[in-house]
Amino acid sequence: MQPRHLIYKLEPADVAVYQRAVQTRMNRISGQQTSSKAMALVLTLLVLPLFLAAAHVLIPAFGFGPNNMVSFAVGLAAGVTIILGSLWAQYFAQRKRGVRPGGPVLAERQLEVSEDGIKSSSPGLTNQMAWSRFEDVTECDGYVVLWFEPAAGNIIPPRAFRRESERAEFIADCKARIVREAG
Repeated sequence: MQPRHLIYKLEPADVAVYQRAVQTRMNRISGQQTSSKAMALVLTLLVLPLFLAAAHVLIPAFGFGPNNMVSFAVGLAAGVTIILGSLWAQYFAQRKRGVRPGGPVLAERQLEVSEDGIKSSSPGLTNQMAWSRFEDVTECDGYVVLWFEPAAGNIIPPRAFRRESERAEFIADCKARIVREAG
């Protein structure tokens, strides 16, 4: 492997891709991505009709007329919308506050790749890792992720490479090095 020197700066959108890559990797490792989504769908399809049927029976039982079922359904839909909306708003607000614009994650980063491993440097932070410390290298939306833990790794944006062929060669070199060092 010939030594490589990459210089790039991460942006908040890159952090969102990294979060998605971690989620995808964790789902793939645990094998629960499709099963948990299917289970949630089945539970929703089972529980919601039961809940509405119970409401249809209980609303008149408490002395309310059948027209109140429409009011109940509208109120239920509005309540669910408000709850989900507030959860999404909180999620997006926290995602934006997760990294500081001047902090080490979004600062300019230099990545030196050599026979010994990878050295990552940003202002105030330098990290050197041998190839044996890496688990895998994957792609997510054109980004390269060098995994050193199941849910942690270095993300390299597509703009760090001059050409697509350079990125593909980088990935192949890293995969070969990780497999050889791990074996």
